[in-house]
Amino acid sequence: AANKVDAVVLDLRATPESGDYALAAAVAGRFVAKGAPLFSLADAEGRAAKTFASDGPQVFSGAVVIVADGSAAGAAEALAAALRRHAKAMGVGTPTSGRAVEFSVVPLGNGQSLRFAAAEVRVDGLPAIYPRGLRPDLEVAQPPEVREDVLADGLEKGVSPFVFERGRAQMNEAALVAGTNPEIDAEEGDEGLVDRPLQRAVDLVTALRIFRDKN
Repeated sequence: AANKVDAVVLDLRATPESGDYALAAAVAGRFVAKGAPLFSLADAEGRAAKTFASDGPQVFSGAVVIVADGSAAGAAEALAAALRRHAKAMGVGTPTSGRAVEFSVVPLGNGQSLRFAAAEVRVDGLPAIYPRGLRPDLEVAQPPEVREDVLADGLEKGVSPFVFERGRAQMNEAALVAGTNPEIDAEEGDEGLVDRPLQRAVDLVTALRIFRDKN
């Protein structure tokens, strides 16, 4: 708040799968007015067994863009859906896993047990998350190997090298004299890793800022 941040990109792609829905509600509460209903856990008949609401205080009211893919499961999906519904967040990436459920375990004896989905996350006004997942507003696919590399390297180098493209090399007088073409060299060189979903999320934030400034 002190830095007057007007947009947040929330990347859920490296969030471990979890059934901690209370934690998801606590995080969502930072972006939603206190007391607002966020999501509920409903049984197979659609009856809400437990409802989660924002307990505030809301500390951010600007634009929110969520980056997610099939790795987002459970509490991460509940968080994304709650922000889509109540904070008007936009989604970028690919559909989430569709595992926003609460599991129950029944002992079967002989050291074995049965684990089954006893309730699913429901958000009023949104399609069911289970079992097809939460679909993004802007679908941007990414090869799995690239995803793993950019997420791992981003922890050490930050995300900027994978989001902001370097300026393109241009032909100039020195290159003409030397008989080289920096534009061709750049095309043939290694452009490095690029995080396309995160790039598109930043593009959305930029577009929103331009639209707001013009109006």
